[in-house]
Amino acid sequence: MNLYEINLGLQKITNEIIEADGVVSDEQLANLENLELSLKDKCINIAYVVQNLEADTKQIDEEIKRLQQLKKVRKNTADRLKEAVKDSMISNDIEEFKTSTHTIKFRKSESVNILDENKIPAEFKVIKSEIKIDKIGLKKALKNGDVSGAELSQNKNLTIK
Repeated sequence: MNLYEINLGLQKITNEIIEADGVVSDEQLANLENLELSLKDKCINIAYVVQNLEADTKQIDEEIKRLQQLKKVRKNTADRLKEAVKDSMISNDIEEFKTSTHTIKFRKSESVNILDENKIPAEFKVIKSEIKIDKIGLKKALKNGDVSGAELSQNKNLTIK
Protein backbone atom coordinates (compact mmCIF):
# COMPACT_ATOMS: atom_id res chain seq x y z
CA MET A 1 0.00 0.00 0.00
CA ASN A 2 1.12 3.56 -0.60
CA LEU A 3 0.88 6.37 1.96
CA TYR A 4 -2.37 7.64 0.48
CA GLU A 5 -4.03 4.22 0.81
CA ILE A 6 -2.75 3.77 4.36
CA ASN A 7 -4.03 7.21 5.39
CA LEU A 8 -7.36 6.49 3.72
CA GLY A 9 -7.66 3.20 5.63
CA LEU A 10 -6.80 4.86 8.94
CA GLN A 11 -9.33 7.63 8.29
CA LYS A 12 -12.03 5.07 7.37
CA ILE A 13 -11.53 3.10 10.59
CA THR A 14 -11.43 6.32 12.63
CA ASN A 15 -14.74 7.44 11.08
CA GLU A 16 -16.28 4.01 11.79
CA ILE A 17 -15.22 4.24 15.44
CA ILE A 18 -16.64 7.79 15.72
CA GLU A 19 -19.95 6.62 14.19
CA ALA A 20 -20.04 3.73 16.69
CA ASP A 21 -19.70 6.23 19.57
CA GLY A 22 -16.14 5.15 20.33
CA VAL A 23 -16.80 1.44 20.42
CA VAL A 24 -13.90 -0.41 18.81
CA SER A 25 -14.33 -3.93 17.49
CA ASP A 26 -11.52 -6.50 17.60
CA GLU A 27 -11.40 -6.42 13.79
CA GLN A 28 -11.06 -2.63 13.74
CA LEU A 29 -8.35 -2.78 16.39
CA ALA A 30 -6.41 -5.38 14.39
CA ASN A 31 -6.81 -3.33 11.18
CA LEU A 32 -5.65 -0.19 13.01
CA GLU A 33 -2.55 -1.95 14.30
CA ASN A 34 -1.78 -3.37 10.84
CA LEU A 35 -2.26 0.00 9.17
CA GLU A 36 -0.10 1.75 11.79
CA LEU A 37 2.65 -0.85 11.27
CA SER A 38 2.33 -0.39 7.51
CA LEU A 39 2.54 3.39 7.97
CA LYS A 40 5.65 3.05 10.15
CA ASP A 41 7.33 0.71 7.65
CA LYS A 42 6.40 2.94 4.71
CA CYS A 43 7.73 6.06 6.46
CA ILE A 44 11.00 4.30 7.33
CA ASN A 45 11.43 3.13 3.74
CA ILE A 46 10.71 6.63 2.47
CA ALA A 47 13.27 7.97 4.95
CA TYR A 48 15.92 5.73 3.34
CA VAL A 49 14.99 7.07 -0.09
CA VAL A 50 15.11 10.67 1.19
CA GLN A 51 18.56 10.11 2.70
CA ASN A 52 19.84 8.65 -0.57
CA LEU A 53 18.42 11.57 -2.56
CA GLU A 54 19.96 14.08 -0.15
CA ALA A 55 23.33 12.31 -0.44
CA ASP A 56 23.01 12.45 -4.23
CA THR A 57 22.18 16.15 -4.00
CA LYS A 58 25.29 16.75 -1.90
CA GLN A 59 27.45 14.90 -4.44
CA ILE A 60 25.89 16.90 -7.27
CA ASP A 61 26.60 20.16 -5.40
CA GLU A 62 30.23 19.11 -4.92
CA GLU A 63 30.53 18.24 -8.63
CA ILE A 64 29.01 21.60 -9.58
CA LYS A 65 31.53 23.31 -7.30
CA ARG A 66 34.39 21.35 -8.89
CA LEU A 67 33.22 22.21 -12.40
CA GLN A 68 32.79 25.88 -11.50
CA GLN A 69 36.36 25.94 -10.19
CA LEU A 70 37.57 24.25 -13.39
CA LYS A 71 35.65 26.82 -15.45
CA LYS A 72 37.16 29.68 -13.42
CA VAL A 73 40.72 28.36 -13.92
CA ARG A 74 40.20 27.99 -17.67
CA LYS A 75 38.64 31.45 -18.01
CA ASN A 76 41.49 33.05 -16.03
CA THR A 77 44.06 31.23 -18.17
CA ALA A 78 42.34 32.40 -21.36
CA ASP A 79 42.20 35.98 -20.03
CA ARG A 80 45.91 35.92 -19.13
CA LEU A 81 46.85 34.57 -22.55
CA LYS A 82 44.72 37.23 -24.30
CA GLU A 83 46.39 39.92 -22.18
CA ALA A 84 49.84 38.56 -23.11
CA VAL A 85 48.95 38.69 -26.84
CA LYS A 86 47.58 42.23 -26.39
CA ASP A 87 50.70 43.40 -24.57
CA SER A 88 52.96 41.87 -27.23
CA MET A 89 51.01 43.48 -30.08
CA ILE A 90 51.00 46.88 -28.35
CA SER A 91 54.73 46.77 -27.51
CA ASN A 92 55.54 45.84 -31.12
CA ASP A 93 53.11 48.39 -32.59
CA ILE A 94 51.06 45.72 -34.41
CA GLU A 95 47.36 46.43 -35.04
CA GLU A 96 46.25 43.20 -36.72
CA PHE A 97 47.20 39.58 -37.50
CA LYS A 98 45.32 37.58 -40.12
CA THR A 99 45.66 33.87 -40.81
CA SER A 100 43.42 31.36 -42.53
CA THR A 101 41.93 30.39 -39.15
CA HIS A 102 42.07 33.54 -37.01
CA THR A 103 41.96 37.30 -37.17
CA ILE A 104 43.53 39.04 -34.19
CA LYS A 105 43.01 42.78 -34.08
CA PHE A 106 42.14 45.67 -31.82
CA ARG A 107 38.64 47.08 -31.68
CA LYS A 108 38.20 50.63 -30.48
CA SER A 109 35.75 51.33 -27.68
CA GLU A 110 34.99 54.10 -25.24
CA SER A 111 34.44 54.04 -21.51
CA VAL A 112 33.85 56.66 -18.84
CA ASN A 113 36.26 56.97 -15.94
CA ILE A 114 34.95 58.83 -12.88
CA LEU A 115 37.70 61.00 -11.40
CA ASP A 116 35.67 62.81 -8.73
CA GLU A 117 32.10 61.67 -8.11
CA ASN A 118 31.28 64.88 -6.20
CA LYS A 119 31.90 67.03 -9.28
CA ILE A 120 29.47 65.06 -11.49
CA PRO A 121 26.20 67.02 -12.08
CA ALA A 122 23.07 65.65 -10.37
CA GLU A 123 21.39 64.94 -13.72
CA PHE A 124 23.84 62.07 -14.26
CA LYS A 125 23.34 60.52 -10.83
CA VAL A 126 20.84 57.76 -10.19
CA ILE A 127 19.53 57.02 -6.71
CA LYS A 128 18.78 53.38 -6.03
CA SER A 129 16.78 52.42 -2.98
CA GLU A 130 15.64 49.04 -1.83
CA ILE A 131 13.27 48.20 0.98
CA LYS A 132 13.85 44.94 2.80
CA ILE A 133 12.04 43.53 5.79
CA ASP A 134 14.13 42.70 8.86
CA LYS A 135 12.54 39.31 9.51
CA ILE A 136 14.67 38.58 12.58
CA GLY A 137 13.67 41.84 14.26
CA LEU A 138 10.06 41.42 13.13
CA LYS A 139 9.99 37.91 14.63
CA LYS A 140 11.18 39.28 17.99
CA ALA A 141 8.54 42.03 17.86
CA LEU A 142 5.81 39.51 17.01
CA LYS A 143 6.82 37.35 19.97
CA ASN A 144 6.48 40.39 22.26
CA GLY A 145 3.18 41.61 20.83
CA ASP A 146 1.04 42.17 17.77
CA VAL A 147 2.52 43.80 14.66
CA SER A 148 0.08 44.69 11.91
CA GLY A 149 0.84 43.29 8.51
CA ALA A 150 2.59 40.16 9.78
CA GLU A 151 1.92 37.08 11.82
CA LEU A 152 4.03 34.43 13.47
CA SER A 153 3.25 30.94 12.21
CA GLN A 154 4.33 27.62 13.66
CA ASN A 155 5.84 25.14 11.21
CA LYS A 156 6.65 21.48 11.48
CA ASN A 157 9.91 20.62 9.78
CA LEU A 158 10.59 16.95 9.16
CA THR A 159 14.06 15.74 10.13
CA ILE A 160 15.47 12.49 8.79
CA LYS A 161 18.83 11.40 10.14
